[in-house]
Amino acid sequence: RIGKTTLLRALVEETAGRRAYYVNLGGVVDIDGLFMRMVQAGVGRQRGTLEQLGELLSGVTVKVAGVSMPLAVSEGKAPTNAWEGLEALIQSEVERGEVLLGLDEVPWMLRNMESTRANSGRRLAAVLRYLRQSLPNLRMVLTGSTDLFQTARAMGASAEVNDLKVFSLRGLTMPSAIKLCLDTAPALGESAAEDVLHMVTLVGDNPHWIRVLAEAARPGDAVADIVERVLGPQGRWLFEEFHPTNLRARLGEDLGPAVTEVINLCASQAEATPLAELKQMLSASHFGMEPVYLLMDMGVLERDGESVRFINQLLPEWWRRYIAA
Repeated sequence: RIGKTTLLRALVEETAGRRAYYVNLGGVVDIDGLFMRMVQAGVGRQRGTLEQLGELLSGVTVKVAGVSMPLAVSEGKAPTNAWEGLEALIQSEVERGEVLLGLDEVPWMLRNMESTRANSGRRLAAVLRYLRQSLPNLRMVLTGSTDLFQTARAMGASAEVNDLKVFSLRGLTMPSAIKLCLDTAPALGESAAEDVLHMVTLVGDNPHWIRVLAEAARPGDAVADIVERVLGPQGRWLFEEFHPTNLRARLGEDLGPAVTEVINLCASQAEATPLAELKQMLSASHFGMEPVYLLMDMGVLERDGESVRFINQLLPEWWRRYIAA
């Protein structure tokens, strides 16, 4: 929660002079799912009447809940599958002027597609690049919780993303983090400087979690009181994205449980977790140490010598209370 989705949504909402769409791709595992997410986000909806959209996509069949369903039926040349339908849908948008597509969690989608069907992730990366380069009115902003270039490289698709400009979101500098904390909760005041510093380091300089702690603070509170207020019963869903069910949905039936095992082991440790212990636990998995590196790439874990530790100390405490328990 470094703020990528908030930033992307704001970019889409505040873009003037062009149509813009936010498309959440978390949990998408195939081209049918991507096509439906695009339609649900409104892409192609403003082309004209629903009947015109139906004509554009006549003959396209997608799977919904495992059942193949034609989107429309008509005569004449038309897209015949979701791959062709996706291109037709986007091309229909740019015919009327500039369009911005804000695609969130692209690396997860590419990973999931590649796991579901070999080379489908790479094919999609190539299609998106073709659309970016061939349609002058189209702009794309791709975001992800993990490194898109590393994901593309793993599936042999580096060339399909090398036209993109890279922007990385990082935690705040310490002075900025402290200022944000005090701006959010002025009642803390300078007399609580040590507590403010403790709160900031507790969550790894992450602006979202600094606000969460600061908004929960009351005059005279110790940091332990603030943490307890945040992680109390009302905090059951604070880290919902790391719930095992959601990890499985985002990362797939194999990698999701492997990542869950890593979080569970690390959360059971008092402080850092030896890499050797993680390697031993994952020795029987065909993923090897990938779940650990993935969590490091996501900004969940960081290396500490020959061990790893949580960057946000609220996460392991939440896990122990609501998942491990």
